Amino acid sequence: MNLSKQVFFGIDCDTLYDDIILKIPPTEISPARRKKLVRRTYETTIPRILDWLDEMRVVATFFVIGHDAHLCPDVVRLIYQRGHEIGNHSHNHLKNLTQLPDKEILLEVNSCQKIVEDILGKRPISFKAPGYTLSPKLLCILYKCGIRIDTSMVTSILYQVIKYILKQIMSNKESLILQEIGVITAPNKPYNIDFERIFHSREDNCMGLIEFPISNSSFLPFPLISGLLLNLPNFARRIVVKSAIRARYLNINLHPHEFIVEKDDWCDTAPHAICLAALAVE
Repeated sequence: MNLSKQVFFGIDCDTLYDDIILKIPPTEISPARRKKLVRRTYETTIPRILDWLDEMRVVATFFVIGHDAHLCPDVVRLIYQRGHEIGNHSHNHLKNLTQLPDKEILLEVNSCQKIVEDILGKRPISFKAPGYTLSPKLLCILYKCGIRIDTSMVTSILYQVIKYILKQIMSNKESLILQEIGVITAPNKPYNIDFERIFHSREDNCMGLIEFPISNSSFLPFPLISGLLLNLPNFARRIVVKSAIRARYLNINLHPHEFIVEKDDWCDTAPHAICLAALAVE
């Protein structure tokens, strides 16, 4: 039997502002500076990603942050006009989203839904949680807001260990929320998620919300999150990616700031270009 390959490209549109605040306290960045970083990210790197996707003949989902989409509606329209899906990445990209009261979670999700609807005339049906962290109450709110696809699950035990270590050494520990360890038992392919037992499929046949987990390599349980892959030596990165793309299901996660190149001298952070060849789908 010749089964087709499922390939999912997710672009998390975290901007340079989100990247820089990991190193600089947000209070030291003015609103005007944030706006400039957001627009630079959208206007420079996203068109570059779109051209690359055209060359690859790949359709992707761009998960936009509501606040940033509101500042750059023209780029959001461009993404959609080029044939790609617009997904919801919350309104303010709060990594402690699952820890907030229900009303605040609803506001974060629904505000982004409304902004995208105002721009495109339709609401997103796909969602990516900031920090790849889910909870039963978040899933229930997503469903009420019209979300039908989530792609926030990272089942790699290696990723969970890395995240735990980072949390221990970070000064702002509240900015990094850990997923329950049970996530490593979740299916590593799309499944109809149980809202109460989120690492399990629903036992009934009712369609609710489909989870598309991030893929792991078969060589090591290393997730295909480009921000992590960039920290590997070139040879190791190629081994990880090539071992993963042999699977029939493939979900790769990228970020705009990984498409910065040396000529982008407006960037405050050290520029680094992603090894695109290693991420090519065979």
